[in-house]
Amino acid sequence: MLPEMMTNHFLKGADWDSVKEVAGLRADVQVSAEETISESDMMVAFKRRLLETERQHYWNQFEQGTLGKQATSRLVEAVEHALDGDPVIGPRPELYQAWQTPKLLNQLREIKGLKRIATSFAFDRLAQGYDVARGFIQAQEALAEHIDTLAPNPDAAALVRKEVAQNEQDTLKQIHHLRESFPEIIHALETQAATRLLLNRERALVQHQLKLAVLDKPEAERLVHDVERRMLDLQRRPVLLAIKSDQLVDCMPWSRALCNETKEKLSAMMDQRIYNPDDMVAVQDKPQSAVGVIIRGTVEAKIKQDATVSVTSYGPGETIAVLALLSGRSPATYRAESPVEIIWFSVEKMKVLVNKDGDLARALAALMSA
Repeated sequence: MLPEMMTNHFLKGADWDSVKEVAGLRADVQVSAEETISESDMMVAFKRRLLETERQHYWNQFEQGTLGKQATSRLVEAVEHALDGDPVIGPRPELYQAWQTPKLLNQLREIKGLKRIATSFAFDRLAQGYDVARGFIQAQEALAEHIDTLAPNPDAAALVRKEVAQNEQDTLKQIHHLRESFPEIIHALETQAATRLLLNRERALVQHQLKLAVLDKPEAERLVHDVERRMLDLQRRPVLLAIKSDQLVDCMPWSRALCNETKEKLSAMMDQRIYNPDDMVAVQDKPQSAVGVIIRGTVEAKIKQDATVSVTSYGPGETIAVLALLSGRSPATYRAESPVEIIWFSVEKMKVLVNKDGDLARALAALMSA
């Protein structure tokens, strides 16, 4: 920089010896040779710029009202972790955990008084996972538009484009599972996002009217406060409430003809649980203390008998592990094929109820012989 300054038309009359002394520069300042930037350094810089663009996209989604506060924080945090050390475009295992229901929740359900809280939290976690997945997909689509512009060379562009495409593919798979198993979560979140968007626009309109002097400051502040109060209420409102137990009983085909008293007892004993894709629900020949009914999602049942293996899929309304009523053991190995909600009925309590209600006994016997 100094040589250019010394030849500048407006600075050439300066006492450069004095300037160098005051600035702490050596009199024999030399122009250093330009360093050659390696391909690996250019690749790192390229990925960092893309990740910084991704992070800004999340804030833009939040400001536009299409992404919730918690999901935005989770996504921004994930980008910052991806920027630590060597930047990582994909895969993003940290984000994939966001749409998994923690196994700890099913353990909490064993603690008296925490069943309802654990169920509510499980639904909230599913909802937040969808919000994260949707925001991530939109950011990856935006990222793809910048690759060719920012890439130092075609090979770097091709490599990163492949990673972004894999991110989209992995995330779309999770979104598909949620849409198939929990369509009401998608409906509730899209409704919430649309409401947030309208509230943001309402706040922007009030602020614009204040600038144009259509509204005075106290009135504008009152209207903005009202909008922000409604936004806070929207943020605190549960995205999805669990289906009521009496509605769940009606999801079971074999229970619909039972008397109201038996239905109420079944409703009182049910235990709702949510499983992630590939979670093991029960293992063949292991002790099994409950009969399950699938409410949402699909479960694979694998039965090993001698040298043969039979595989069956069960969906909403179907009953699994019903033979545990006789043997106390799981008749098959059950694995969640998608996000799954299952209600469980204690074998011991069911036996008591079967002895009191012949219709229930016949309904369960028909299931066992099917």
